[in-house]
Amino acid sequence: MNWLNLELTTLRSERFLGSEPVERATWLCLMAYCADQENGGVFESCGEWGDRKWMQLVGVTAKEVRAPSDLWSWDGHTLIVWGYPEKKQAEVQRLRDQARNAAAKRWGNAKPMPQGMPAGIQKGNGVGNAELELELEVEVEGNKKKKRRIEYNPQFDALWKLYGLKGNKKPAYAEWQKLDEADKDAAAEGIAPYLQETPNRTLRKDMERYFSNRVWEGVLERKREGCLNIPQRPNEFGTPEPQEERDYSL
Repeated sequence: MNWLNLELTTLRSERFLGSEPVERATWLCLMAYCADQENGGVFESCGEWGDRKWMQLVGVTAKEVRAPSDLWSWDGHTLIVWGYPEKKQAEVQRLRDQARNAAAKRWGNAKPMPQGMPAGIQKGNGVGNAELELELEVEVEGNKKKKRRIEYNPQFDALWKLYGLKGNKKPAYAEWQKLDEADKDAAAEGIAPYLQETPNRTLRKDMERYFSNRVWEGVLERKREGCLNIPQRPNEFGTPEPQEERDYSL
């Protein structure tokens, strides 16, 4: 969903108002992620997520979500968020399916998609390199052709948006998948200082080459040595001065 539907009764409830400000902020971040992923307010198999993953995907720390709260609860390794608008999610998915089926009937002899998501499949669960592939069979002159739509790993999506959407997403994703977990963490850590070095997006390598050329290695080495190549621009007197440091955190 592109927005989060919250009733005032939820925001004015004793449970919400009686929680600490940090708990409310954490809950809002959890709700926003759930709405984006349409996961029904349930984080499955997230009990072993590290601090970096929580920060990259949800914008909260592991300590914050593991603290006891009335706004969420744990069932083993599954996190359940209180107050998630499941009925509104179901309504949005139903209307989306109806619109897709109507378009398929109007613009081609496509077979209608089944209502709702396929059983056992959730949109972008953020676990490993899993990706969601939905197939739509289309009749073309009596021959069946399959069209495949890929929904990318949420961890990669967060990096893609942070990077500035530079380049072609599909090959960038393919290069990212080739990295092991240690390299993925290092590549993610290197993006912020690399963006500081390349504020002009036209001079920035596309994301596919950022991964394939292992650009982050040189960036992190310069960062450790305190010699990042941050461009300077002239001030009103014509004297070069460093650009303001921007916040490129996820």
